[in-house]
Amino acid sequence: MRHQLQSRYRSLPQFSKLRATGSRQIHQPSRARHVIRYHRAPADDPAAPEKRVIDPSPLGPRVARIMEAAGIDGLWSHQEEGIHHLQQGHNVVVATPTSSGKTLIYNTAVLDDLMQNPAGCAIYIFPLKALEQDQLGELRDLLGNLSCGLTAEIYDGDTKPHLREKIRKHPPNILITTPDMLHAGLLGFHEAWEEVLKNLRWIVVDELHTYNGIFGSHVLHLFRRLNRLCGCYDAAPRIVTCSATIGNPLQLAERLFGRPFIAVTDSGAPAAAKHFLFVDPVDSPNTVASRLLQAGVLRQLRTIVFTRARTITELVFRWATQHRNDLRRKISSYRAGYLPEERRQIESQLISGELLGVVTTSALELGIDIGGLDICVLVGYPGSIVNTWQRAGRVGRRGRESLVILLASRDALDQYFMKHPEQFFGRDVEDAVADPSNHYILEQHLPCAARELPLTLDEPEYAEITGYQKALHTLTERGELLQSADGDVWFASRKQPHRLVNMRAIGDNWSIVSSRGRKETTQETDPEPITDNSIAVAESVSPDLFPADPDKAHATPVVSDGNIDPPVPTGGRRYTIGTVSGGQLYSECYEGAVYLHRGKQYLIGERNPVKRQIDAHLVDVPYYTRPKKEKETEILEELASKPMHGYQAKLGRLRVESQVIAFEKVRVGDGAVISLHPLD
Repeated sequence: MRHQLQSRYRSLPQFSKLRATGSRQIHQPSRARHVIRYHRAPADDPAAPEKRVIDPSPLGPRVARIMEAAGIDGLWSHQEEGIHHLQQGHNVVVATPTSSGKTLIYNTAVLDDLMQNPAGCAIYIFPLKALEQDQLGELRDLLGNLSCGLTAEIYDGDTKPHLREKIRKHPPNILITTPDMLHAGLLGFHEAWEEVLKNLRWIVVDELHTYNGIFGSHVLHLFRRLNRLCGCYDAAPRIVTCSATIGNPLQLAERLFGRPFIAVTDSGAPAAAKHFLFVDPVDSPNTVASRLLQAGVLRQLRTIVFTRARTITELVFRWATQHRNDLRRKISSYRAGYLPEERRQIESQLISGELLGVVTTSALELGIDIGGLDICVLVGYPGSIVNTWQRAGRVGRRGRESLVILLASRDALDQYFMKHPEQFFGRDVEDAVADPSNHYILEQHLPCAARELPLTLDEPEYAEITGYQKALHTLTERGELLQSADGDVWFASRKQPHRLVNMRAIGDNWSIVSSRGRKETTQETDPEPITDNSIAVAESVSPDLFPADPDKAHATPVVSDGNIDPPVPTGGRRYTIGTVSGGQLYSECYEGAVYLHRGKQYLIGERNPVKRQIDAHLVDVPYYTRPKKEKETEILEELASKPMHGYQAKLGRLRVESQVIAFEKVRVGDGAVISLHPLD
């Protein structure tokens, strides 16, 4: 596959002409009219001897044994550096590019220590459940090869009740979880986890760069609460955290944990060349993405498409597979809101290679090792340099050259990079920001902290957080904290305040439920399907990238969709399609909306607020729905200002109110608005 892909790149006349000249515009045939700019990110080959450490013996015999069990004969320089610092007892943050072997650093250091101290425990924290599954599989293979008696288990929202009880009674050496379950299931019931906390020797936090903004501020207070409990149980775990390349890894790690860290940022791993196409399409970037996905899969090129919205993910998948049941066995959508069994199935088929294409939101942006992907299509600029490189890092692993295509939307920033691609490649990656003094978030976590351990005025974990004492006073006035008679200790007034804190979204999860019945259709004409002739449009983006392959381009459709679709009960039983929460409840699941799930359409009906259920039934209509919103912004307070290049930048507090007031029915074929429907 690697040589096949490289030969296709080299056959591109524009690639061979521009390889030495950097970003340049490619002149397309008049029928295409797409504005395309090409850039080649050269390979990084660490040929220098100091970049490769062949002999791991200075790190100890157990490290050599672990590497042998993992099938690895040498370490890159940053891996050796990270393991060495951890063995010396330091907290370490590793910030190197995607696919540079960061996982090996913490697995090796943790297993090296636990093999010597088998009663010890480690907590691995991942931001997404998909990453947990990926890590568990890798760990179990490694532990099986080591035959060392150490165990690993996942404890999260998908863990069955009987398994949760078993894990609590007989904790594994390595407990894999998410911030959400650490908050609600472990810290909230820390008495049940006494054995783990007393013997906790390691805290591993992967994908550190995701703990940014509001979510990062929540996780900051979560980690401070974990620190408090570790102190209560006389545990002093070492902390190792890994991040994609961000501007301030050391500062972020130290801010989140309130502990000193050593940063490892100089990668010794090789990186294959990446070819970038910046495309400003005449057609909708969504439809162009669906054609590129279809064309890539028909030519056996493993392709991932990233979109910026769940609805667009479903539309691109639907258009790419429309009238092509054979492709439904090779392509899937993937996003938040799918049921756990659906996610596990898709992840397994991606890793095995059974799926050749996937359309996703940021849900697959992080480090699950899909492996062997050739093409990454970005439908719109992801919003930051960090996220763009993170998504681009999904392709080109294991020394493979790869192609990244950025399809611009009409957004001003997208258009700016189309005109100035050198600005994208010349920019530094952004800093990640977590604000410990956000009083809204602080006031949510302090009752949880008080329930875990009573609070005092001189809490070490809150000593440097502005507004801590004010928050204690505010929460006491509101009755959420109870002050002792002496006035120097605070207790939680609720038994379980943890249930009131949602770190990722506003509001509760709602289930979308349906029943098996007759599919409703309309008499309106179906849009023009994507046929094999549509590949010409994709070829116009890069004519030689997808050379004609009649055997694959005219594959005979099959009747069955294969095993990609989720099982649906027969008869009249109701079943859960998926879940929504927060703002998605109002922007995607208003009455009359067409909800898209795995290429199928469901018409949204009434809500049941008691059961938190949304009724839906299967339909087949030639339109999708789009909400119309009213947004009001009010400036509450100006805190600071600074002159910039020709304008004044101001920092302040805002109140932003958004309301869905109506929805449009949009025809699938040409994007025309069919009708507008007000909402109460």
